[in-house]
Amino acid sequence: MKKFFLFRRDVETAATPRSSDSGVGVSTMAIPAESLSFVSTAKGSINITFNNATIFQETSLSDGESLEKTNVKVSCKEGEEASLVDSILEFISRDSGKSVMRFDAVGNTSTFSQVVVDGPSDITPRSPSQPVVTSTGEVSDGGPENTYNNSIGGINFGSSANIPLVDYTDGSLPASSGSSPADGDSDEIFTGGAFAWKNLGSGGAAYDTSESKSVNFAIPITLNTDKTRASSGLAANCISFGSYEFIVTPKITVSGDYTLFFVIGYDEDFVESRTSLGMGGLFGSSDGTCAGINERIDVGGTAGRFTIRHDGMTGTPPSFQLASSGRDVEVSELAQSDSYKFPNLDPDGDVSFHQVCYPFVIRRDAAFNITFYNHLGEIIGVIPALTGTPSNLGLAGRTDGDLVIERIGATGTVDTLKSGLTTSDSNPYEGDSIKANLARFGVVERDIGNDNAVSIAKQLFAKYNATV
Repeated sequence: MKKFFLFRRDVETAATPRSSDSGVGVSTMAIPAESLSFVSTAKGSINITFNNATIFQETSLSDGESLEKTNVKVSCKEGEEASLVDSILEFISRDSGKSVMRFDAVGNTSTFSQVVVDGPSDITPRSPSQPVVTSTGEVSDGGPENTYNNSIGGINFGSSANIPLVDYTDGSLPASSGSSPADGDSDEIFTGGAFAWKNLGSGGAAYDTSESKSVNFAIPITLNTDKTRASSGLAANCISFGSYEFIVTPKITVSGDYTLFFVIGYDEDFVESRTSLGMGGLFGSSDGTCAGINERIDVGGTAGRFTIRHDGMTGTPPSFQLASSGRDVEVSELAQSDSYKFPNLDPDGDVSFHQVCYPFVIRRDAAFNITFYNHLGEIIGVIPALTGTPSNLGLAGRTDGDLVIERIGATGTVDTLKSGLTTSDSNPYEGDSIKANLARFGVVERDIGNDNAVSIAKQLFAKYNATV
């Protein structure tokens, strides 16, 4: 009788990948027991490795590279690791009885009593597609030449095809804070501020910024160079946005699939205020229809609810709901994590353990599904595709439309920004600015895929997280 392993890590979504180098995103995987290569143990877990269980038939690798075999890490009760291995081997060797060995973190059930399947983190099904350096086990960067060609500002994007159109980095910030806006009339939007942030992406100087604006406050955008948890939460130079300040960008337009990434930070004390105020809005178009990565608690929004809407759309933006530190909110079915919170605060209130650096990677695929990743490369939310026609631009939750960015640091029109947080009831998602420090912002003109998104999210955190 043929026997099978059945691993179920998470519920299926519209963005579930076929394979994953990290185990992130994969929902269900079934493998015949005859493909078993070996099983090893560690404290509180076992690792099951398989032959001939990858999506590739053949690979062409460089010297010193290997493609890891498919392997699945399964949590178990401490002290019962060897007993679990013995039970698996006995199950396989029996000629009768059940044919499926179940490891189900969705239904919290397993064929074996030693297994722990309380949640997705208890099962990690890795089916690698990226080669590793055999001597170190690290993902191969393709050698010095490929690393150079595929990297910007210390981040390796994995392929020349993934190089961002726009990449504003800590290394391309101006040497000093922006100049103060010239117009002191509190009833107008100030237009005199200068802010030159160079684009290191493939779009070149055509996307360099030169101007900043401030609503009702004649103050410049501030350059922060302290690189500490107490000052910015970021281990690199960054800019600090005050109330209703933003940088004007040359118009960035991407149709269809794309990948967007950014890194924001908060100092150890200020991050706690995000529980009641939210992240704010990071980018948008000048007409306010494209408004991105908003969390609007200040105007009646729900903590941990993140929204994004695209150009021309006028309906309620699509969103997903995270849990949130300090608030009792229900996690929506669109969230992929019932444990990650924003802000991610130490449960004992120790500010030295608060998460202060927050990289995010957002993918929209060719079908218009939108997937969000956090600093660990975990999928924290998936918004299923909802498209329409020019006759129903007001349809709530639409995920299509062009990505249009004409400002970084705020969303909404000039009028809604001037009105501050008291925005119209008909569209409460306009008129907000980010309340954070920003060290990196970029856009790739394609969906880079699950594995690359995981890699970039982790690289961004490793580079920008302040530890002192």
